Amino acid sequence: MERLSFWQLVDHPNAQQAAIDASKHNLEHFWWYINTVFERALDASPLWICLPEGDHELRMKYPDAPVFETTSDTEQFKRHMDSLLVVIAPNEQAYALRFYQPRYLHGWLQHIELSRLSEFLGPISAIKWRLDSEDYAVKNPTKVQKTEGRDVAWFHLTDIDWQQLKLAYIQSN
Repeated sequence: MERLSFWQLVDHPNAQQAAIDASKHNLEHFWWYINTVFERALDASPLWICLPEGDHELRMKYPDAPVFETTSDTEQFKRHMDSLLVVIAPNEQAYALRFYQPRYLHGWLQHIELSRLSEFLGPISAIKWRLDSEDYAVKNPTKVQKTEGRDVAWFHLTDIDWQQLKLAYIQSN
C-alpha cells in the first residue's frame, strides 16, 4: 500500500517562521520557488512542510495554510506543484496563479469541472483548508494521475475557469 503524505503550504509572510518551526520538528520542507521561474523572488516564496500526519501541531499553528494529500514521492510532488505556478489564460497570456489561497480554493477549485479538476490535481488526492473558521476539502475525483513531462504553464484555463477565478478574486477583497 502506498504511503499517504501530507504537505502543508505556508504562504508569505508566515513562511519564514514556519521554516524555523519545521526545522525544530525535524520535518522535511522546501521553498516552493527554488529552481523555478520565481527563484529571484525567493523572499516571498511559500514553504512546503511534510507533516507526519494531517493533524500535526503545525497544522494548528498555521490554520490558514492548506494541506495537500498525495501518495507521490517528494520529487514527483514538487515537479507537479512547480508545473502549476503559471497557467495560461483564455487570451493565451501566462499568469501566476495562487490557487492554493483559501479564497481561491473555495471560490474556484472547488467548482471546477470534475475532469479538469482531476487533470489539475494530478497526483494530489485531496486538498484541505480552513476559511472563516470552517473546514473544506476538494478531492481528486479519479485515480491519481502520473504527471511526468509537464512543464510550467501546461494548464490552460477555459473561459468558465477564468470567469470563476475573477469572481473568486472579487470575493476575496
